[in-house]
Amino acid sequence: MEEMNELARSQEQLGQKIVKLLSTMKKDSIPRRTESYLETRSATLEAYWKEAQTSNTKMVQMNIPQHNYFEAGYFDQIKKAYQDTKTFIRDCN
Repeated sequence: MEEMNELARSQEQLGQKIVKLLSTMKKDSIPRRTESYLETRSATLEAYWKEAQTSNTKMVQMNIPQHNYFEAGYFDQIKKAYQDTKTFIRDCN
C-alpha cells in the first residue's frame, strides 16, 4: 500500500506540474510564444504525460480500486489537464 501511496503522490505532483505549465504559458506574452518556446513546452508536457501514464499503469496493476486515487478519478483529471495544455499549445501555432 505504501508504494501505491507514493505513486499517488507522484501523480498529484505531475498533475500540478501540467496545470502550472498551462497557467504559465497563458500568462506569457504572445511575442514570447515563439516556435522554440512552444516546442520546449510541448516536449516538457509529453515527458510529464508519459510519466503519468507509466505510473497509472503500475497503479492499475496493483489492483487496489478502493484507493482514493481511483475513487477521485485523478488520472482523468491529469488527462484533462494534459489535453487542455496540448490544445493551448496547438492553438498558439
